[in-house]
Amino acid sequence: MIRPAGQDSAQPFVQYTEGISGGDHYTAIAMPAPDGKATLRVVADKLTPPPSGKASVRIVNASPDAGEIDIFVKGEELFDGVNPETVTNYSEIAPMTGTLEVRPEGKKNVLLTVPAVTFEPGHLYTIILAGKAAGVPKLEAVKIDDQLVGSTSAAPASPPPAAPMR
Repeated sequence: MIRPAGQDSAQPFVQYTEGISGGDHYTAIAMPAPDGKATLRVVADKLTPPPSGKASVRIVNASPDAGEIDIFVKGEELFDGVNPETVTNYSEIAPMTGTLEVRPEGKKNVLLTVPAVTFEPGHLYTIILAGKAAGVPKLEAVKIDDQLVGSTSAAPASPPPAAPMR
């Protein structure tokens, strides 16, 4: 259940039941739906390191109005047709630093530009697109370095906090 902060007895924005297996790792994402209501996605995290010399990236399209999107870095398409309210599988990429662009599917116009995005070898990343393409709050990308901290028996319930990419 998701409720307003500090309001434990308030009517939940959304309720969701998901089977979760002990010992596995998950990311829970609250996303606004186009109708203004909330949805909750729980996705399994693949925390297996990518092959040597590679990074792994997945995209979460949590924007209620951006529609299907394509993701480019350094002018190269990384993902195409990422549907709203969905999470892609991890894709292996060469390590790089470059400008991330979010475009409407199959279009050249850019909805969001994020300079100097770095993908390091051996890391797994989740990029969450949040906010609105037209409206408030503005569209932004949040990059999370998916990793376990410490031993698996003492792993935190969520990844370390990440600052929005602007």
